[in-house]
Amino acid sequence: YSEFSGKLENSGASLAFVGSKQMFEKVGNEMMFKLDLLGYDKALSYLERKYESRAINGNQFLKLKEILSSFTSLK
Repeated sequence: YSEFSGKLENSGASLAFVGSKQMFEKVGNEMMFKLDLLGYDKALSYLERKYESRAINGNQFLKLKEILSSFTSLK
């Protein structure tokens, strides 16, 4: 493993995590459900847990967090 390239030596395999579209949609739907029923803090906590458990990747986390924030600013 090369610390600089983020790849396993001579394998061509990247260690970057790529989240699936299906999981992104599933986490997003559940996040909105929690927002409606339990509020912003619980929805954000759920989203953070899904990111930490690698159910979604960093870009997906940021997109969903932006969506979550936009809904809370409407209220």
